[in-house]
Amino acid sequence: MSELEGRVALITGGAGGIGLGIAHAVAERGARLALFDVSAAALDEARQSFDTATEVQTYVVDVSDRAAVAAAVQQVEVDLGPVHALFQQRGSH
Repeated sequence: MSELEGRVALITGGAGGIGLGIAHAVAERGARLALFDVSAAALDEARQSFDTATEVQTYVVDVSDRAAVAAAVQQVEVDLGPVHALFQQRGSH
């Protein structure tokens, strides 16, 4: 059993690139996923890239907005439970 089995992983920038790659890697280890991104369309596409057995919730969030992040994290806790792992994409600015 993996240390991520059944745990909630939150991934910012989770709709593409490195973030989506990380999401797939932790999903393979049994994590339940909360993907944050600014694009609803990209999040919908990302969700479709997972096996139906993977629990994936998506949230349209601008991570530069602290209030929006706090509200989204509260919603993740309602939807999936407490967050056990955070994978945060760092901006170039």
